[in-house]
Amino acid sequence: MDKLPSNNPAIEYFRLWQNINALYEIYAKAFGISSSTLAVVSIIYHNQEKCTQKTISEQGFLPKQTVNAVITDFLKKGIVELTESKSDRRTKTINLTISGKDYVNGITQKLINAENAAMNSLSIKQRTELLKSTNIYYNYLKKSITNTLEEIS
Repeated sequence: MDKLPSNNPAIEYFRLWQNINALYEIYAKAFGISSSTLAVVSIIYHNQEKCTQKTISEQGFLPKQTVNAVITDFLKKGIVELTESKSDRRTKTINLTISGKDYVNGITQKLINAENAAMNSLSIKQRTELLKSTNIYYNYLKKSITNTLEEIS
């Protein structure tokens, strides 16, 4: 995946982003799951008290059909149970079973440890600069894309 640096910083940043995503794909495959399933597992892990398929779809930028297929598979395997929402009977909350907690924790905790190890390998200054610069880039990109979308509509 590593390629020669581009003279275009936006392309180089996109290549780095692709390389990071490829690492998550490799990680998912090591557990015999897809990157979409890894995203679902991670989102459930971080939203255990209030997780719905809509939450997963929105946070993971995943199609509703993909989320539904993963959750249906998890139901069959006894990883999750669905509970009807008290406020909206059409909405079901995703709850991990006891074996589901072991499954999700086994995948997610190792990933969090790897992410933390990578981040902790940076100096405090590097971490601060990385987060600050990425946030600045995000805000400029958001503004530029918003402007572009306004121009084409």
